[in-house]
Amino acid sequence: MKFKHEDGLLRFGRLCEPAKHLAHEMNWYFVKEGYDFIITESVTTEEEDKKVGRKSDSHRTFRAFDVRLKHIPKEKLKEFVKNLKEYFNKNFGSWGARVPRSDGSVDVVLIYDHGRGDNYHIHCQVRRDYSKIEIPKENVQ
Repeated sequence: MKFKHEDGLLRFGRLCEPAKHLAHEMNWYFVKEGYDFIITESVTTEEEDKKVGRKSDSHRTFRAFDVRLKHIPKEKLKEFVKNLKEYFNKNFGSWGARVPRSDGSVDVVLIYDHGRGDNYHIHCQVRRDYSKIEIPKENVQ
């Protein structure tokens, strides 16, 4: 498990237990497929969320983390993401924060592209009832 930011490990340690469990499981999944597992974001402050235009409070309430995908070869990315989502949503979907789909299942793994269509990342988010209280900016680390 690697972190984009210098304080990534400190912030990761503040995640709720289900989110940490998913991260460790996802680390295993990436490594078995031959890729580095790099967390680019976990716990944030409201100020940081505003700066990047984040609408949800999931990072501030200790229940979400983001994972880099840009190091996975483009020709393998689609299949990798399909299989990863299938595995995690099947095995951990009930932990997910999304509104249930028509078949009653929910997603715990979402894929975003930063609005450009070519820079995807994973957003893993657990249900609100796993939340912790928001923390003041000065206590993020």
